[in-house]
Amino acid sequence: MKHGKPEQPSDLLNHNCLYLAETEHDNVWTFHKEDKSQSVTVSGRYAVNQAQLRFEGVKNHLGIGLFHDFVVENALEHGEVVQVLEDWTITNSYHAIS
Repeated sequence: MKHGKPEQPSDLLNHNCLYLAETEHDNVWTFHKEDKSQSVTVSGRYAVNQAQLRFEGVKNHLGIGLFHDFVVENALEHGEVVQVLEDWTITNSYHAIS
């Protein structure tokens, strides 16, 4: 990763993030860890409302994205992508990957 692996959500500000583009708040990602929450307004050069296109962008090193478990399980198992911010959770079983 060009800017190193993010260790906390605020580190995403230094990365290109691929996000859903359906509503004006789709680029606000909220992470939870123990008793704290952290929201980050991510940015990047690629926003699209189709998960598979975003996932292909991540696999092609365009940036970091959030995806449901079922979208990334196989790619994680085969080393095609890596999970970032593993100690943080997001509602609805999303993974932050790069």
